[in-house]
Amino acid sequence: MGREGKYKGKKEERKREKKEERTVEVTMKYLCYIRLFPHLFMNGFQGFFMKKSSLVVLTVMVSLCVAPQDTGTDHYPHEKVTSAYDLSEVDRLLEREAPRNGGMALILVKEGEVIYDKGFSRMTTDSVIPVASATKWLSAGVIMALVDEGVLSLDDTASMYLDTYTGEHGDMTVRQLFSHTSGLPGGESGGRPGESEILQNRKITLAESADMIAEVELLADPGTQFCYGGLSMQVAGRIAEVASGKEWTLLFEEKVAAPLGMTKTDYQGLGPTKNPRIAGSIRTSARQYAQYLQMLLSGGMYEGKRVLSQETVNEMLRDQTFGVPIACSPWQKYENIFPEVGEVRYGIGCWREVVDETGRLKEASSQGAFGFSPWIDVDRNLAGVLAVKSSFTKVMPVYLEMKEIIRKCIDAETSKVPFITRVMDMNLPADVEMALSDDTVCSSTPKTTILPFSRISNQVVRPHFSAVTPGLPPFLCQDQN
Repeated sequence: MGREGKYKGKKEERKREKKEERTVEVTMKYLCYIRLFPHLFMNGFQGFFMKKSSLVVLTVMVSLCVAPQDTGTDHYPHEKVTSAYDLSEVDRLLEREAPRNGGMALILVKEGEVIYDKGFSRMTTDSVIPVASATKWLSAGVIMALVDEGVLSLDDTASMYLDTYTGEHGDMTVRQLFSHTSGLPGGESGGRPGESEILQNRKITLAESADMIAEVELLADPGTQFCYGGLSMQVAGRIAEVASGKEWTLLFEEKVAAPLGMTKTDYQGLGPTKNPRIAGSIRTSARQYAQYLQMLLSGGMYEGKRVLSQETVNEMLRDQTFGVPIACSPWQKYENIFPEVGEVRYGIGCWREVVDETGRLKEASSQGAFGFSPWIDVDRNLAGVLAVKSSFTKVMPVYLEMKEIIRKCIDAETSKVPFITRVMDMNLPADVEMALSDDTVCSSTPKTTILPFSRISNQVVRPHFSAVTPGLPPFLCQDQN
């Protein structure tokens, strides 16, 4: 090779080196900008990046730079959620409260779409944690599925299935057992067997725990008093086993977990046991629990599959206490702050947390002792789950404040768009046109009746509630003009 060729080759090599140096320089500035240990790279590794293998290393380092960093206090969106709602006030509340409660995460699903999904202080909406009494609502799904199938009835008595239940104990119905009106005490009472001896005993079976509860003295005649607790649901769980011929955990898997894709949900939240605590031992995540709530808001449908009938969903949400005196309720602790909560009534496995002046349900919920709080807002077609592992007492004021903020934020945004326009912008299937018709239910005219639509099942939900089913949400009505 001549002198000219050698010079040209060296010139090209120098150009490549300069190009590589420029690549490193730009990358280094980028790394400094995002504050990923800039001093380390500038002082220690610059020479290393000059090697020909540097491009591979650079690729790895850039991927590390763009990955979310766990600071322990920042919030963590599970995915980028595009939402029309300004929920920054919720951010500020949870950022403030999460550190003092061991972390918090919230998921909100409106009309089948996730509008909020964030975690704070290392808690995420995919964190699997024990949910305590939030278990009750999921367990109610098993009972209602068996009612749908005709395996049992809510008005079946304990004596029909359990030989050890006689007299007043035998008269308790499944409805009463799952609405805390059976007459059984909530837990420990006067030294008699209670939570520690029965519900927390992981060495016995569900059948054995039910036999032990048969010896617990009733506080009142069945159907005459409300007393919140876990003993009564344990009996109902055993009735379900006998009626179906299957163990409770298998029933839950078949009737609820599998149809809803709740693959990380089970009854081992308090440890492995053959005595699942029907009212309080599930572990799950906020995201998976939200799938159950979406099914309820969709009238029992989930992703095109029927999980519960509309009738059983209605029955679950109906007031099952029938006005009996409230002897013990966790809501009574907050009457001095929120006077209206002292009279919160109960359905099947869930609280009728907010009702209007006529008794029509607006919001239902099922909080747990650790603060885990799922709820549905039927007026706003909204499902929400606050995941936390702290204490009910600490979390409840936060939960109530948070929900008030959410209502305000959603209503503020919703009011900006005409109602009929919002409905027509929902990309509804063809059969939704049948949902827009002259109103025969609402009291005044002209009106348009809008049937609830589920994006989850991609179907128009045609429920049996409204004027013909008192106490449940009516059809949505809006002036045509």
